[in-house]
Amino acid sequence: DAKPVGAFPERPTVTRFADGTVSVRDERWRWTQGPDGTGRLIDAARDPRGERDLQDHHPDVTQRLRDAAQDS
Repeated sequence: DAKPVGAFPERPTVTRFADGTVSVRDERWRWTQGPDGTGRLIDAARDPRGERDLQDHHPDVTQRLRDAAQDS
């Protein structure tokens, strides 16, 4: 342990709640999926209150964060 291996790779943080809600965050984005399967993508840097769902405008980000949720 005396020799550091290197920095950990940056990856989204995935949180699973008891009610079935999943939240995935990275440096800028937050994607959540409720227990009913409804998802929302929020630009947390520009919309910290989460008032605007951007899934339709950023399908690539949505897919990346959904994939991270499934990989965890």
